[in-house]
Amino acid sequence: MDYARNLVNGGLHLERLQVGAFDLLLVGHSMTRTVHGMRSDMSAILEAGGRIRVLVLDPTDDALIETADRRSSQSLGHGRLRQRITTTLDDLSTLRDRTAGRLEVRVSSRISSAGFNCLDVSGPHGMVCVQHDEYHPVGERLWKAGTPWPMTPSRQIARARRPMFSERFGPELEQAIENAGDLLITGMARNTFVNDHYGLLETLLKTGTSMRFILIDPASSAIDAAASRYYAERSPASARERALHTLRLLAELKNTTNGELAIRLVADLRNTTPTKHQTCQNVRHR
Repeated sequence: MDYARNLVNGGLHLERLQVGAFDLLLVGHSMTRTVHGMRSDMSAILEAGGRIRVLVLDPTDDALIETADRRSSQSLGHGRLRQRITTTLDDLSTLRDRTAGRLEVRVSSRISSAGFNCLDVSGPHGMVCVQHDEYHPVGERLWKAGTPWPMTPSRQIARARRPMFSERFGPELEQAIENAGDLLITGMARNTFVNDHYGLLETLLKTGTSMRFILIDPASSAIDAAASRYYAERSPASARERALHTLRLLAELKNTTNGELAIRLVADLRNTTPTKHQTCQNVRHR
């Protein structure tokens, strides 16, 4: 195996070597220039059946990004560095979807002391090109220590420094609910949520997911106040009927699945979240 320290002075053409590679491993902070400059070459490698692996820093780790930017000889500002990494990840996702090739992406929670371009390292003519940084921590097995990207919902929640709240509901929320082992749902009536997810809730209960609902007691005066604060126009009578309908659906779920489903009705608005974005799914994954 050859080790190239200085590709220019050594007369080697890294770009030409990479085009002919069948197994490529790229390790760096953001790899933005490399991925952008090799886009067509990477497509050709993947379409020919080759494998490409890319490891960059974890853009969701604020402390990591700040430290990496501070150690860099050409500081971009941690916000700019995070954006470059995100751009790289987006480009790689697009490339993987378009080629359906063997493209693996991981993010690292450790700052590498160098960048690596590894070409066909399992073969007799493999090559490792190293770009040294000014900081030299203890050597690490970078690829194995990396985290597969995109992250699973359970890993995102596990790595979050505080509970995650979202103002919009999309695939991430759906995936989080589908993988939940313990589900807590609060709100005024949650009628739309229960109706839209009835089949999923039924499946989760049958497979052992624990569910707890905290809703406003439709027999209390709190339902009137909640209706007046709700983002969609609701009359007290309409809000009360929706809450009662939710309770009927939940009772039906409990009876048909014999699952672990508990309901608590409260008459104090402070114990629920009857605001514009009133969904709070706290999930503990299996």
